[in-house]
Amino acid sequence: MGTKLDVSEIKKGSILEIDGDLFRTIDVSFMQCQQRQGSYTLKVKNLVTGGVQSKPFKS
Repeated sequence: MGTKLDVSEIKKGSILEIDGDLFRTIDVSFMQCQQRQGSYTLKVKNLVTGGVQSKPFKS
C-alpha cells in the first residue's frame, strides 16, 4: 500500500499504484474550465501488461 499523493505532485515518469496495479506516468495534462474545478488527465502505462490508458482526476 503506497502513500497518497496530491495529483498536482505527480510528474512524468512517476510510478503509481491505481486499483492495485502499477503504472508509470507517460504524460500529465491539466485542463481548467471556466468557473469549474480543473481536472488532470494522466496518460499511464501498466507495468505488468504494457497497456496504455488515460486516467482523469479532479484537482
